[in-house]
Amino acid sequence: MSLNRDGTVVAVSGRPTGTATGAQDDFSLRVFGVASGLGPSDPWVQLGQTLWMGALTADSGGSFNSHALSADGTILVYGNTGHDASFGKAHAYRLVNGLWETMGNAPT
Repeated sequence: MSLNRDGTVVAVSGRPTGTATGAQDDFSLRVFGVASGLGPSDPWVQLGQTLWMGALTADSGGSFNSHALSADGTILVYGNTGHDASFGKAHAYRLVNGLWETMGNAPT
């Protein structure tokens, strides 16, 4: 789990028992934000689409390691191992018009 600076955006990851891609071993990343203020009854809503590691990367055979949010919660980075025999990969996304869009090529 990662939080933005003021705690109004949270990214959570997990390995579900089934996914939208049909594979049971894909990791998912979801980002949620407080819909209005910070009151105890304010709802959390999902920001952008669910990111499926297996659906978004050609190297889904590796392991998911970590993720982080920017201070304002609009940039998400995650890393995984197993890109090839020696290296992992970092993936960066920016929230644009309600969707997570890839930022550049993933560095290895």
